[in-house]
Amino acid sequence: MTVHSTALAGPAPVVLPGQARHDRILGTLGMLGSPFLFLSLAANGFAQGDSNRLGAALGLLFAAGWLANVLGLRALAVAGTSRPARVLLAIQVVTVTLAGIFQVYEFAAPGSGSLLYTITDVAWPLSMLLLLITGIVALRARTFDGWLRFTPLLAALWLPLGIAEMAAIGETVGQAVGGLHTAIGWFLIGYAVQRGGRLSARA
Repeated sequence: MTVHSTALAGPAPVVLPGQARHDRILGTLGMLGSPFLFLSLAANGFAQGDSNRLGAALGLLFAAGWLANVLGLRALAVAGTSRPARVLLAIQVVTVTLAGIFQVYEFAAPGSGSLLYTITDVAWPLSMLLLLITGIVALRARTFDGWLRFTPLLAALWLPLGIAEMAAIGETVGQAVGGLHTAIGWFLIGYAVQRGGRLSARA
């Protein structure tokens, strides 16, 4: 009995009319937004906890690109089509949106003591943690082709690696290295989304 390679490649995303163009737009926005967290950290002198309006505005651009990436990953079912996988990506959309709201807060009312400010502040690390979980699940789901399925995990690893780097080489250098990691990682997610999770050319 002949086993076709497609049987081992994992489930392909259901492609609806016009979805390929939708993916390309979201992926492109994700790639365009990818360097702005690094630039935001640079605007704040790579000092943890410090913030200024320029850094907040740049962080908002990163959050916008990140949201485009997450919407693309969700549309392409990168974590699979099960209910838990869909819920995971839906929660991620919410947390990334809240992270963007935090950047607006940081621009308009930095250090606000409101409950919403606190919630949106927590959304940043929570959304990073959820991306780490998504990256692990995506490897098992095998929805994306080849190395493209590693891109969410590669990007999300900046969180544990960043903590280790700051402890090992200092806060300033560690944040700079972590910022570069996010720029590369989020660009690669955008690239994977733009290609619809496929290494071969799409129509």
